[in-house]
Amino acid sequence: MYLVSFFNNFNVSRKIWMLAGIAITGFIAIFITSFVTGSMEDAAQAEADAGNALEQAEARMEASSLVVRRREKDFFLRLDPKYITTYNEDMDITIEWLEKSGAATDSSQVDIAVSDLENILERHRVQFNKVSDMWITAGLTTEDGYYAEMQDTVHYIEEALAEQGNDALTVKMLMMRRHEKDLMLRVAVTDGNGEYSNGPKYAGRILERQIEFNEILDASRMSNDVKADIKSKVDSYVLAFNRYARIRMDLVTETQILSDIYSETGGPFKELKATADEIYEHGIEAVQSANSTAQISLIIIIIVFGGISAITAIFAIKTIVRPVKDLENALTHIAEGDYETEVPGTSSKDELGSMAKVIVVLRDSAKERIELERKAGEVEKERLQIREDRMLKDQAAAKEKAEAEADDLARREARTKDLEDLVQNFDENIKTVLSSLQASSSQMRSTAGGMVEVADSTGQQAAMVSEEAEKMQENVSTMASAIE
Repeated sequence: MYLVSFFNNFNVSRKIWMLAGIAITGFIAIFITSFVTGSMEDAAQAEADAGNALEQAEARMEASSLVVRRREKDFFLRLDPKYITTYNEDMDITIEWLEKSGAATDSSQVDIAVSDLENILERHRVQFNKVSDMWITAGLTTEDGYYAEMQDTVHYIEEALAEQGNDALTVKMLMMRRHEKDLMLRVAVTDGNGEYSNGPKYAGRILERQIEFNEILDASRMSNDVKADIKSKVDSYVLAFNRYARIRMDLVTETQILSDIYSETGGPFKELKATADEIYEHGIEAVQSANSTAQISLIIIIIVFGGISAITAIFAIKTIVRPVKDLENALTHIAEGDYETEVPGTSSKDELGSMAKVIVVLRDSAKERIELERKAGEVEKERLQIREDRMLKDQAAAKEKAEAEADDLARREARTKDLEDLVQNFDENIKTVLSSLQASSSQMRSTAGGMVEVADSTGQQAAMVSEEAEKMQENVSTMASAIE
Protein backbone atom coordinates (compact mmCIF):
# COMPACT_ATOMS: atom_id res chain seq x y z
CA MET A 1 0.00 0.00 0.00
CA TYR A 2 2.89 2.32 0.70
CA LEU A 3 4.19 1.82 -2.86
CA VAL A 4 0.72 2.47 -4.26
CA SER A 5 0.52 5.69 -2.26
CA PHE A 6 4.03 6.55 -3.38
CA PHE A 7 3.09 5.99 -7.04
CA ASN A 8 -0.03 8.09 -6.58
CA ASN A 9 2.23 11.06 -5.88
CA PHE A 10 3.45 10.97 -9.50
CA ASN A 11 1.46 12.20 -12.43
CA VAL A 12 0.46 9.82 -15.23
CA SER A 13 2.98 11.14 -17.72
CA ARG A 14 5.77 10.60 -15.21
CA LYS A 15 4.60 7.04 -14.59
CA ILE A 16 4.53 6.38 -18.32
CA TRP A 17 7.97 7.92 -18.71
CA MET A 18 9.13 5.82 -15.78
CA LEU A 19 7.99 2.65 -17.57
CA ALA A 20 9.54 3.86 -20.82
CA GLY A 21 12.75 4.79 -19.00
CA ILE A 22 13.00 1.34 -17.42
CA ALA A 23 12.41 -0.31 -20.80
CA ILE A 24 14.92 1.97 -22.55
CA THR A 25 17.46 1.42 -19.75
CA GLY A 26 16.96 -2.33 -20.13
CA PHE A 27 17.50 -2.13 -23.88
CA ILE A 28 20.58 0.04 -23.35
CA ALA A 29 21.92 -2.41 -20.78
CA ILE A 30 21.29 -5.30 -23.16
CA PHE A 31 22.97 -3.37 -26.00
CA ILE A 32 25.98 -2.45 -23.85
CA THR A 33 26.25 -6.01 -22.55
CA SER A 34 26.00 -7.38 -26.07
CA PHE A 35 28.58 -4.88 -27.30
CA VAL A 36 31.01 -5.56 -24.44
CA THR A 37 30.60 -9.33 -24.60
CA GLY A 38 30.80 -9.12 -28.39
CA SER A 39 34.07 -7.22 -28.06
CA MET A 40 35.26 -9.84 -25.58
CA GLU A 41 34.25 -12.59 -27.98
CA ASP A 42 35.97 -10.81 -30.86
CA ALA A 43 39.13 -10.36 -28.80
CA ALA A 44 39.00 -13.99 -27.67
CA GLN A 45 38.30 -15.16 -31.21
CA ALA A 46 41.17 -13.00 -32.45
CA GLU A 47 43.39 -14.63 -29.84
CA ALA A 48 42.21 -18.08 -30.94
CA ASP A 49 42.77 -17.11 -34.58
CA ALA A 50 46.22 -15.82 -33.67
CA GLY A 51 46.99 -19.12 -31.96
CA ASN A 52 45.71 -21.02 -34.99
CA ALA A 53 47.70 -18.79 -37.35
CA LEU A 54 50.77 -19.25 -35.17
CA GLU A 55 50.27 -23.00 -35.16
CA GLN A 56 49.91 -23.07 -38.95
CA ALA A 57 52.91 -20.79 -39.40
CA GLU A 58 54.92 -22.96 -37.01
CA ALA A 59 53.90 -26.10 -38.91
CA ARG A 60 54.77 -24.47 -42.25
CA MET A 61 58.04 -23.20 -40.85
CA GLU A 62 58.95 -26.56 -39.34
CA ALA A 63 58.09 -28.28 -42.61
CA SER A 64 60.14 -25.69 -44.48
CA SER A 65 63.04 -26.22 -42.10
CA LEU A 66 62.85 -29.95 -42.77
CA VAL A 67 63.06 -29.16 -46.48
CA VAL A 68 66.13 -27.09 -45.69
CA ARG A 69 67.53 -30.01 -43.79
CA ARG A 70 66.76 -32.25 -46.74
CA ARG A 71 68.60 -29.87 -49.08
CA GLU A 72 71.56 -30.10 -46.74
CA LYS A 73 71.51 -33.90 -46.85
CA ASP A 74 71.03 -33.87 -50.62
CA PHE A 75 74.12 -31.74 -50.94
CA PHE A 76 76.20 -34.03 -48.74
CA LEU A 77 74.96 -37.11 -50.59
CA ARG A 78 75.28 -35.79 -54.13
CA LEU A 79 77.80 -32.96 -53.71
CA ASP A 80 75.84 -31.02 -56.30
CA PRO A 81 76.21 -27.19 -56.11
CA LYS A 82 72.56 -26.70 -57.10
CA TYR A 83 71.53 -27.86 -53.64
CA ILE A 84 73.42 -24.94 -52.14
CA THR A 85 71.14 -22.59 -54.07
CA THR A 86 67.98 -24.53 -53.20
CA TYR A 87 69.12 -24.65 -49.56
CA ASN A 88 69.35 -20.84 -49.38
CA GLU A 89 66.03 -20.42 -51.20
CA ASP A 90 64.25 -22.77 -48.82
CA MET A 91 65.98 -21.10 -45.88
CA ASP A 92 64.58 -17.75 -47.06
CA ILE A 93 61.10 -19.30 -47.15
CA THR A 94 61.63 -20.65 -43.65
CA ILE A 95 62.68 -17.20 -42.43
CA GLU A 96 59.55 -15.69 -44.01
CA TRP A 97 57.33 -18.15 -42.16
CA LEU A 98 59.31 -17.39 -39.03
CA GLU A 99 58.56 -13.68 -39.45
CA LYS A 100 54.89 -14.51 -39.97
CA SER A 101 54.97 -16.54 -36.77
CA GLY A 102 56.38 -13.56 -34.91
CA ALA A 103 53.71 -11.27 -36.37
CA ALA A 104 50.85 -13.67 -35.56
CA THR A 105 50.75 -12.74 -31.87
CA ASP A 106 52.22 -10.36 -29.31
CA SER A 107 53.29 -13.10 -26.93
CA SER A 108 56.69 -12.56 -25.35
CA GLN A 109 57.27 -16.33 -25.38
CA VAL A 110 56.69 -16.36 -29.11
CA ASP A 111 59.07 -13.44 -29.55
CA ILE A 112 61.75 -15.28 -27.56
CA ALA A 113 61.22 -18.52 -29.51
CA VAL A 114 61.22 -16.66 -32.85
CA SER A 115 64.37 -14.80 -31.85
CA ASP A 116 66.04 -18.06 -30.86
CA LEU A 117 65.01 -19.70 -34.14
CA GLU A 118 66.24 -16.72 -36.14
CA ASN A 119 69.59 -17.01 -34.39
CA ILE A 120 69.72 -20.79 -34.86
CA LEU A 121 68.68 -20.71 -38.51
CA GLU A 122 71.11 -17.91 -39.29
CA ARG A 123 73.91 -19.86 -37.60
CA HIS A 124 72.82 -22.93 -39.54
CA ARG A 125 72.94 -20.98 -42.80
CA VAL A 126 76.40 -19.61 -41.97
CA GLN A 127 77.60 -23.05 -40.95
CA PHE A 128 76.14 -24.69 -44.06
CA ASN A 129 77.74 -22.12 -46.31
CA LYS A 130 81.01 -22.68 -44.46
CA VAL A 131 80.73 -26.45 -44.89
CA SER A 132 79.72 -26.11 -48.54
CA ASP A 133 82.67 -23.78 -49.14
CA MET A 134 84.96 -26.36 -47.49
CA TRP A 135 83.53 -29.04 -49.78
CA ILE A 136 84.09 -26.84 -52.77
CA THR A 137 87.66 -26.25 -51.63
CA ALA A 138 88.17 -29.97 -51.07
CA GLY A 139 86.55 -30.73 -54.40
CA LEU A 140 83.03 -31.73 -55.20
CA THR A 141 84.14 -33.67 -58.27
CA THR A 142 87.36 -34.90 -59.81
CA GLU A 143 87.56 -31.68 -61.74
CA ASP A 144 87.82 -29.11 -58.93
CA GLY A 145 89.52 -28.47 -55.62
CA TYR A 146 92.17 -30.54 -53.93
CA TYR A 147 90.48 -33.67 -55.18
CA ALA A 148 91.15 -32.60 -58.79
CA GLU A 149 94.81 -31.92 -57.89
CA MET A 150 95.12 -35.43 -56.46
CA GLN A 151 93.49 -37.00 -59.49
CA ASP A 152 95.63 -35.10 -61.96
CA THR A 153 98.81 -35.92 -60.06
CA VAL A 154 97.89 -39.60 -59.68
CA HIS A 155 97.09 -39.96 -63.36
CA TYR A 156 100.43 -38.38 -64.26
CA ILE A 157 102.29 -40.71 -61.86
CA GLU A 158 100.45 -43.78 -63.05
CA GLU A 159 101.22 -42.97 -66.69
CA ALA A 160 104.89 -42.37 -65.85
CA LEU A 161 105.12 -45.64 -63.93
CA ALA A 162 103.39 -47.45 -66.76
CA GLU A 163 106.03 -46.13 -69.15
CA GLN A 164 108.84 -47.28 -66.82
CA GLY A 165 107.18 -50.65 -66.21
CA ASN A 166 107.93 -50.62 -62.46
CA ASP A 167 105.27 -52.81 -60.84
CA ALA A 168 106.51 -52.29 -57.25
CA LEU A 169 106.03 -48.53 -57.48
CA THR A 170 102.63 -49.05 -59.14
CA VAL A 171 101.55 -51.29 -56.23
CA LYS A 172 102.70 -48.70 -53.71
CA MET A 173 100.80 -46.06 -55.62
CA LEU A 174 97.70 -48.24 -55.60
CA MET A 175 98.12 -48.70 -51.87
CA MET A 176 98.23 -44.92 -51.43
CA ARG A 177 95.13 -44.64 -53.58
CA ARG A 178 93.48 -47.25 -51.39
CA HIS A 179 94.31 -45.21 -48.27
CA GLU A 180 92.84 -42.23 -50.07
CA LYS A 181 89.58 -44.09 -50.73
CA ASP A 182 89.54 -45.44 -47.18
CA LEU A 183 89.88 -41.91 -45.90
CA MET A 184 87.03 -40.73 -48.07
CA LEU A 185 84.80 -43.63 -47.00
CA ARG A 186 85.72 -43.87 -43.31
CA VAL A 187 86.74 -40.38 -42.26
CA ALA A 188 83.35 -39.84 -40.58
CA VAL A 189 83.35 -43.27 -38.86
CA THR A 190 84.13 -43.37 -35.15
CA ASP A 191 86.26 -45.93 -33.44
CA GLY A 192 85.52 -47.90 -30.30
CA ASN A 193 86.12 -44.82 -28.19
CA GLY A 194 83.76 -42.72 -30.26
CA GLU A 195 86.63 -40.73 -31.78
CA TYR A 196 87.06 -39.82 -35.45
CA SER A 197 90.51 -41.44 -35.70
CA ASN A 198 90.33 -42.70 -39.29
CA GLY A 199 91.43 -39.43 -40.79
CA PRO A 200 94.78 -39.20 -39.01
CA LYS A 201 95.26 -42.98 -39.37
CA TYR A 202 94.92 -43.01 -43.12
CA ALA A 203 96.87 -39.78 -43.43
CA GLY A 204 99.72 -41.46 -41.50
CA ARG A 205 99.55 -44.54 -43.70
CA ILE A 206 99.81 -42.34 -46.78
CA LEU A 207 103.04 -40.91 -45.35
CA GLU A 208 104.30 -44.42 -44.65
CA ARG A 209 103.52 -45.50 -48.19
CA GLN A 210 105.20 -42.36 -49.49
CA ILE A 211 108.41 -43.25 -47.66
CA GLU A 212 108.24 -46.79 -48.98
CA PHE A 213 107.51 -45.46 -52.47
CA ASN A 214 110.48 -43.12 -52.34
CA GLU A 215 112.76 -45.93 -51.16
CA ILE A 216 111.70 -48.12 -54.06
CA LEU A 217 111.96 -45.17 -56.39
CA ASP A 218 115.51 -44.42 -55.23
CA ALA A 219 116.52 -48.07 -55.70
CA SER A 220 115.10 -48.25 -59.20
CA ARG A 221 117.17 -47.90 -62.36
CA MET A 222 115.26 -44.86 -63.58
CA SER A 223 117.14 -41.80 -64.56
CA ASN A 224 117.55 -39.12 -61.95
CA ASP A 225 115.36 -36.69 -63.91
CA VAL A 226 112.50 -39.21 -64.06
CA LYS A 227 112.95 -40.02 -60.39
CA ALA A 228 112.95 -36.36 -59.50
CA ASP A 229 109.86 -35.73 -61.60
CA ILE A 230 107.97 -38.68 -60.13
CA LYS A 231 109.05 -37.82 -56.59
CA SER A 232 107.89 -34.23 -57.14
CA LYS A 233 104.50 -35.44 -58.35
CA VAL A 234 104.22 -37.82 -55.40
CA ASP A 235 105.02 -34.95 -53.06
CA SER A 236 102.34 -32.86 -54.79
CA TYR A 237 99.89 -35.74 -54.49
CA VAL A 238 100.62 -36.24 -50.78
CA LEU A 239 100.40 -32.50 -50.19
CA ALA A 240 97.05 -32.30 -51.97
CA PHE A 241 95.92 -35.41 -50.10
CA ASN A 242 96.93 -33.93 -46.76
CA ARG A 243 95.05 -30.72 -47.56
CA TYR A 244 92.06 -32.73 -48.72
CA ALA A 245 92.29 -34.99 -45.66
CA ARG A 246 92.51 -32.00 -43.34
CA ILE A 247 89.42 -30.45 -44.88
CA ARG A 248 87.59 -33.76 -44.81
CA MET A 249 88.48 -34.27 -41.17
CA ASP A 250 87.39 -30.69 -40.42
CA LEU A 251 84.22 -31.32 -42.39
CA VAL A 252 83.36 -34.13 -40.02
CA THR A 253 83.49 -31.71 -37.12
CA GLU A 254 81.84 -28.85 -39.01
CA THR A 255 79.09 -31.14 -40.32
CA GLN A 256 78.48 -32.37 -36.81
CA ILE A 257 78.30 -28.76 -35.69
CA LEU A 258 75.76 -28.17 -38.46
CA SER A 259 73.67 -31.08 -37.21
CA ASP A 260 74.02 -29.87 -33.63
CA ILE A 261 72.88 -26.41 -34.65
CA TYR A 262 69.80 -27.81 -36.36
CA SER A 263 69.03 -29.99 -33.36
CA GLU A 264 68.76 -26.79 -31.33
CA THR A 265 65.62 -25.89 -33.31
CA GLY A 266 63.68 -28.64 -31.56
CA GLY A 267 63.26 -26.63 -28.35
CA PRO A 268 62.01 -23.39 -29.97
CA PHE A 269 59.78 -25.35 -32.33
CA LYS A 270 58.24 -27.15 -29.37
CA GLU A 271 57.97 -23.85 -27.51
CA LEU A 272 56.23 -22.25 -30.50
CA LYS A 273 53.88 -25.18 -30.90
CA ALA A 274 53.12 -25.30 -27.18
CA THR A 275 52.59 -21.53 -27.12
CA ALA A 276 50.36 -21.71 -30.20
CA ASP A 277 48.31 -24.49 -28.60
CA GLU A 278 48.16 -22.53 -25.35
CA ILE A 279 47.07 -19.32 -27.11
CA TYR A 280 44.51 -21.19 -29.19
CA GLU A 281 43.10 -23.08 -26.20
CA HIS A 282 43.09 -19.90 -24.12
CA GLY A 283 41.30 -18.09 -26.95
CA ILE A 284 38.71 -20.86 -27.25
CA GLU A 285 38.20 -20.85 -23.49
CA ALA A 286 37.90 -17.06 -23.59
CA VAL A 287 35.32 -17.31 -26.40
CA GLN A 288 33.33 -19.86 -24.43
CA SER A 289 33.69 -17.76 -21.28
CA ALA A 290 32.57 -14.64 -23.18
CA ASN A 291 29.59 -16.54 -24.58
CA SER A 292 28.70 -17.81 -21.13
CA THR A 293 29.17 -14.36 -19.61
CA ALA A 294 27.01 -12.82 -22.33
CA GLN A 295 24.24 -15.35 -21.79
CA ILE A 296 24.33 -15.00 -18.00
CA SER A 297 24.50 -11.21 -18.21
CA LEU A 298 21.60 -11.04 -20.64
CA ILE A 299 19.55 -13.41 -18.50
CA ILE A 300 20.28 -11.34 -15.37
CA ILE A 301 19.48 -8.08 -17.16
CA ILE A 302 16.27 -9.50 -18.59
CA ILE A 303 15.24 -10.87 -15.18
CA VAL A 304 16.14 -7.66 -13.32
CA PHE A 305 14.64 -5.19 -15.76
CA GLY A 306 11.75 -7.54 -16.52
CA GLY A 307 11.01 -7.77 -12.81
CA ILE A 308 11.33 -4.01 -12.33
CA SER A 309 9.15 -3.39 -15.40
CA ALA A 310 6.57 -5.91 -14.18
CA ILE A 311 6.46 -4.38 -10.70
CA THR A 312 6.28 -0.88 -12.14
CA ALA A 313 3.57 -1.99 -14.58
CA ILE A 314 1.58 -3.58 -11.75
CA PHE A 315 1.69 -0.42 -9.68
CA ALA A 316 1.01 1.67 -12.79
CA ILE A 317 -2.07 -0.48 -13.46
CA LYS A 318 -3.16 -0.09 -9.86
CA THR A 319 -2.59 3.67 -9.94
CA ILE A 320 -3.76 4.36 -13.51
CA VAL A 321 -5.90 1.65 -15.09
CA ARG A 322 -7.93 0.72 -12.02
CA PRO A 323 -8.62 4.35 -11.03
CA VAL A 324 -9.61 5.09 -14.62
CA LYS A 325 -11.98 2.13 -14.57
CA ASP A 326 -13.42 3.32 -11.24
CA LEU A 327 -13.84 6.83 -12.63
CA GLU A 328 -15.54 5.36 -15.70
CA ASN A 329 -18.01 3.48 -13.50
CA ALA A 330 -18.66 6.59 -11.42
CA LEU A 331 -19.25 8.68 -14.56
CA THR A 332 -21.61 6.03 -15.90
CA HIS A 333 -23.72 6.14 -12.70
CA ILE A 334 -23.69 9.93 -12.71
CA ALA A 335 -24.71 9.98 -16.40
CA GLU A 336 -27.60 7.66 -15.51
CA GLY A 337 -28.77 10.20 -12.94
CA ASP A 338 -27.30 8.68 -9.78
CA TYR A 339 -25.87 11.85 -8.28
CA GLU A 340 -25.24 10.15 -4.95
CA THR A 341 -22.45 8.02 -6.49
CA GLU A 342 -19.15 8.26 -4.59
CA VAL A 343 -16.24 9.40 -6.83
CA PRO A 344 -13.01 7.46 -6.00
CA GLY A 345 -9.43 8.75 -6.17
CA THR A 346 -10.02 12.32 -5.01
CA SER A 347 -7.08 11.99 -2.61
CA SER A 348 -4.62 11.11 -5.44
CA LYS A 349 -2.15 13.83 -6.43
CA ASP A 350 -1.90 12.90 -10.10
CA GLU A 351 -4.05 13.81 -13.10
CA LEU A 352 -6.57 11.13 -12.15
CA GLY A 353 -6.98 12.77 -8.75
CA SER A 354 -7.56 16.09 -10.48
CA MET A 355 -10.09 14.44 -12.81
CA ALA A 356 -11.84 12.86 -9.82
CA LYS A 357 -12.11 16.25 -8.14
CA VAL A 358 -13.48 17.79 -11.35
CA ILE A 359 -16.00 14.95 -11.62
CA VAL A 360 -17.09 15.63 -8.01
CA VAL A 361 -17.60 19.29 -8.90
CA LEU A 362 -19.55 18.34 -12.04
CA ARG A 363 -21.61 15.82 -10.06
CA ASP A 364 -22.47 18.37 -7.40
CA SER A 365 -23.17 21.01 -10.05
CA ALA A 366 -25.43 18.63 -11.97
CA LYS A 367 -27.16 17.66 -8.75
CA GLU A 368 -27.64 21.30 -7.84
CA ARG A 369 -28.81 22.09 -11.36
CA ILE A 370 -31.35 19.30 -11.27
CA GLU A 371 -32.61 20.54 -7.92
CA LEU A 372 -32.88 24.09 -9.24
CA GLU A 373 -34.64 22.84 -12.35
CA ARG A 374 -37.03 20.88 -10.19
CA LYS A 375 -37.79 23.90 -8.04
CA ALA A 376 -38.05 26.14 -11.10
CA GLY A 377 -40.38 23.62 -12.69
CA GLU A 378 -42.55 23.52 -9.62
CA VAL A 379 -42.70 27.33 -9.48
CA GLU A 380 -43.41 27.53 -13.19
CA LYS A 381 -46.02 24.82 -12.91
CA GLU A 382 -47.65 26.64 -10.01
CA ARG A 383 -47.53 29.89 -11.95
CA LEU A 384 -49.05 28.27 -15.02
CA GLN A 385 -51.69 26.60 -12.86
CA ILE A 386 -52.59 29.94 -11.36
CA ARG A 387 -52.68 31.53 -14.79
CA GLU A 388 -54.74 28.68 -16.15
CA ASP A 389 -57.14 28.90 -13.22
CA ARG A 390 -57.39 32.62 -13.76
CA MET A 391 -58.10 32.18 -17.45
CA LEU A 392 -60.66 29.48 -16.75
CA LYS A 393 -62.29 31.74 -14.19
CA ASP A 394 -62.35 34.62 -16.67
CA GLN A 395 -63.71 32.34 -19.33
CA ALA A 396 -66.41 31.08 -16.99
CA ALA A 397 -67.32 34.65 -16.06
CA ALA A 398 -67.45 35.70 -19.71
CA LYS A 399 -69.54 32.68 -20.55
CA GLU A 400 -71.83 33.37 -17.62
CA LYS A 401 -72.19 36.97 -18.75
CA ALA A 402 -72.89 35.87 -22.33
CA GLU A 403 -75.46 33.39 -21.09
CA ALA A 404 -77.03 36.10 -18.98
CA GLU A 405 -77.19 38.40 -21.96
CA ALA A 406 -78.61 35.56 -24.08
CA ASP A 407 -81.26 34.91 -21.43
CA ASP A 408 -82.04 38.58 -21.30
CA LEU A 409 -82.28 38.66 -25.08
CA ALA A 410 -84.56 35.66 -25.02
CA ARG A 411 -86.78 37.35 -22.48
CA ARG A 412 -86.87 40.41 -24.62
CA GLU A 413 -87.72 38.45 -27.70
CA ALA A 414 -90.47 36.74 -25.82
CA ARG A 415 -91.78 40.09 -24.63
CA THR A 416 -91.51 41.45 -28.13
CA LYS A 417 -93.51 38.51 -29.43
CA ASP A 418 -96.13 39.13 -26.81
CA LEU A 419 -96.26 42.73 -27.75
CA GLU A 420 -96.55 41.84 -31.41
CA ASP A 421 -99.45 39.62 -30.60
CA LEU A 422 -101.13 42.50 -28.69
CA VAL A 423 -100.51 45.18 -31.30
CA GLN A 424 -101.11 43.18 -34.42
CA ASN A 425 -103.77 45.57 -35.34
CA PHE A 426 -101.67 48.67 -34.84
CA ASP A 427 -101.07 50.76 -37.76
CA GLU A 428 -98.03 51.17 -39.86
CA ASN A 429 -96.38 53.67 -37.50
CA ILE A 430 -96.54 51.13 -34.78
CA LYS A 431 -94.98 48.59 -37.26
CA THR A 432 -92.20 51.04 -37.96
CA VAL A 433 -91.53 51.34 -34.30
CA LEU A 434 -91.66 47.62 -33.98
CA SER A 435 -89.28 47.25 -36.93
CA SER A 436 -86.89 49.62 -35.24
CA LEU A 437 -87.21 47.59 -32.09
CA GLN A 438 -86.60 44.47 -34.13
CA ALA A 439 -83.38 45.99 -35.56
CA SER A 440 -82.29 46.85 -32.08
CA SER A 441 -82.99 43.29 -31.07
CA SER A 442 -80.81 42.01 -33.97
CA GLN A 443 -78.02 44.32 -32.97
CA MET A 444 -78.23 43.04 -29.45
CA ARG A 445 -78.09 39.47 -30.75
CA SER A 446 -74.96 40.33 -32.69
CA THR A 447 -73.48 41.81 -29.57
CA ALA A 448 -74.26 38.62 -27.62
CA GLY A 449 -72.71 36.50 -30.38
CA GLY A 450 -69.57 38.66 -30.22
CA MET A 451 -69.38 38.13 -26.52
CA VAL A 452 -69.58 34.36 -27.09
CA GLU A 453 -66.76 34.60 -29.64
CA VAL A 454 -64.71 36.60 -27.13
CA ALA A 455 -65.27 33.86 -24.58
CA ASP A 456 -64.15 31.22 -27.14
CA SER A 457 -61.09 33.31 -28.02
CA THR A 458 -60.23 33.54 -24.35
CA GLY A 459 -60.34 29.71 -24.13
CA GLN A 460 -58.07 29.38 -27.15
CA GLN A 461 -55.60 31.81 -25.63
CA ALA A 462 -55.64 29.79 -22.42
CA ALA A 463 -54.82 26.65 -24.46
CA MET A 464 -51.99 28.49 -26.23
CA VAL A 465 -50.61 29.57 -22.86
CA SER A 466 -50.72 25.94 -21.73
CA GLU A 467 -48.84 24.87 -24.90
CA GLU A 468 -46.23 27.59 -24.35
CA ALA A 469 -45.80 26.36 -20.78
CA GLU A 470 -45.26 22.82 -22.04
CA LYS A 471 -42.72 24.09 -24.63
CA MET A 472 -40.91 25.98 -21.90
CA GLN A 473 -40.82 22.78 -19.82
CA GLU A 474 -39.31 20.91 -22.82
CA ASN A 475 -36.73 23.69 -23.35
CA VAL A 476 -35.76 23.47 -19.69
CA SER A 477 -35.35 19.68 -19.99
CA THR A 478 -33.31 20.09 -23.23
CA MET A 479 -31.06 22.62 -21.50
CA ALA A 480 -30.58 20.25 -18.58
CA SER A 481 -29.60 17.44 -20.96
CA ALA A 482 -27.16 19.71 -22.78
CA ILE A 483 -25.56 20.78 -19.52
CA GLU A 484 -25.29 17.10 -18.50
